[in-house]
Amino acid sequence: MREADDLDALVRYFNFKREPSCGSRCIDMGRVFAFPHASYPPYPEKLPYVYQEVVVGRQLNELHLVYFDSGYGWYRNDAGDRLRIAPGTALLLYPGFYHSYAPDEDKGWSEYWVGCDGSYPQWLIKEDAFRIKNTLTRVGRFHGLRDDFYQLCLTATSHHSPTIKAQILGGMINRILGRMLVLQNTPGGRMEAAENDAVETIIAHLENNVEGDVDMAELPAMANMRYDKLSRLFQNTTGMTPHQYYLDRKVRTAVRLLQSGLSVKETSYRLGFESPYYFSRLSKKKTGQSPQTYKQGDDVDAE
Repeated sequence: MREADDLDALVRYFNFKREPSCGSRCIDMGRVFAFPHASYPPYPEKLPYVYQEVVVGRQLNELHLVYFDSGYGWYRNDAGDRLRIAPGTALLLYPGFYHSYAPDEDKGWSEYWVGCDGSYPQWLIKEDAFRIKNTLTRVGRFHGLRDDFYQLCLTATSHHSPTIKAQILGGMINRILGRMLVLQNTPGGRMEAAENDAVETIIAHLENNVEGDVDMAELPAMANMRYDKLSRLFQNTTGMTPHQYYLDRKVRTAVRLLQSGLSVKETSYRLGFESPYYFSRLSKKKTGQSPQTYKQGDDVDAE
């Protein structure tokens, strides 16, 4: 599989002459990181001028879907509304709609996007199928959108012929648009803003303290809700309890530390495990492999 780092600064524009039989044509797509205190967009030389105008305001000619999987920022529409972007936010932009957005200077973010046209997107626009048009919706980070976009990136960098690539990308775009239709119409598919903010606050706290020791008993006060409710909402978003999520992030971080050259003992103590033995047991339970395996340089999915 392609290394994830190859996709972290991916920008692609396509010139597919014919509309694929699936009804959706990919115009452009990308995956970029905007680092704190760096200019935005991060790679203006790769973008046509209208795309560079994202901070001051722009209009696009095609339907655009943007998905932010980490970081924070803001979005402004032509009505003057300024809305908060947080991890797990999706943004669906109709053609000709004036808008602007950018990450917080001190936080940055990572984003995926895809622009498309064709008979299917045009039909969705004509039927006014999306209630979420030209605004933000918080779908969370574990509803499949991130995986869909990641596969889109892999296909964009594949060696398929232009005709085959156009068909595959069009089909993937249909899947993404379909997923957004389902999410907006599924009861409970989108959390209320306050609940979403509470879960994102806890996620950020756990990830920011992955090398420390978080007291789970303190989380309800941070979220301003009972633990049972917090745990339910957290599981709806991540598929795990806060404690499971915290251990999962520790193990994923441990893999990176081991591959960078740290010993098992050093990694264990740096991440606050009670002993190297406990760390080894947990690693094997979570990943199916011992820490020594990663020390030997085997590739793993340590997102």
